[in-house]
Amino acid sequence: MVNQTDNTLLQVKQIAQAAGISPRTLHYYDQIGLLSPAKIGENGYRYYDEQALLKLQHILFYKNFGFKLSEIRTFLSSETFNPVQALEAHRESLFRESKRIETLLETIDHTIEHLKGERKMAKEEFFKGYEPEKQTEYEAEIREKYGDHLLEQSQERWGSYSKAKQDRVKKQGEEIIQSILTKIDKGFKHPDVQEFIKAWHHHMSHFYDCSPVIFEGLGHMYNDDPRFHKSFSAHHPDFPRFMQQAMTYYVNSQSDKL
Repeated sequence: MVNQTDNTLLQVKQIAQAAGISPRTLHYYDQIGLLSPAKIGENGYRYYDEQALLKLQHILFYKNFGFKLSEIRTFLSSETFNPVQALEAHRESLFRESKRIETLLETIDHTIEHLKGERKMAKEEFFKGYEPEKQTEYEAEIREKYGDHLLEQSQERWGSYSKAKQDRVKKQGEEIIQSILTKIDKGFKHPDVQEFIKAWHHHMSHFYDCSPVIFEGLGHMYNDDPRFHKSFSAHHPDFPRFMQQAMTYYVNSQSDKL
């Protein structure tokens, strides 16, 4: 562990060792404008300070969550980026995942006992810890606001898909969200952002008939509901509010077309 309380500058080899990455990786991050050294000596050596260490920590966190380097660069260069909020979001995501893994381990142990004849499991116990579709959570919230028919429609529609199609739909949704994130600095009114919001609206049709009113309500839920706010904040601290604004703007600007 490196102590930076004395503002000591670290060379490439030192920071690479501390982070468990290669010096070549640090050179590449500098080359693409992702992480620049605090100082370059007369001898050409790169030196990094505590701020660089913290920024590298964010980079590695975002990489762990599957983001591309170009997306991470966009997040970290945003004027609205708040490192404390980002770390809180990282912590929340990791905490939820750790609890899920604990449950999965328990499910595996119970299944082993079941197969050995040492335990009798109910059918529901076989699937404890397997992450439910996030869309199911959205549906439950919408059901409270718009009635049971949407949930019933969603369950029927989703259940009619093959496993391959379900996987394609999930991948498509992830790609749309990632695309929106790469454009967040352009503002929610930007045509590129609105094009992806339109794609997100169409994507909802895989689950239920998503009217403009429901779609706008979904955007408010992303930002207003604490549970979903934390989930979306894990992508970017400003993402919940951004989605609400973008989806509301989309509905209002397309009201004569939808």
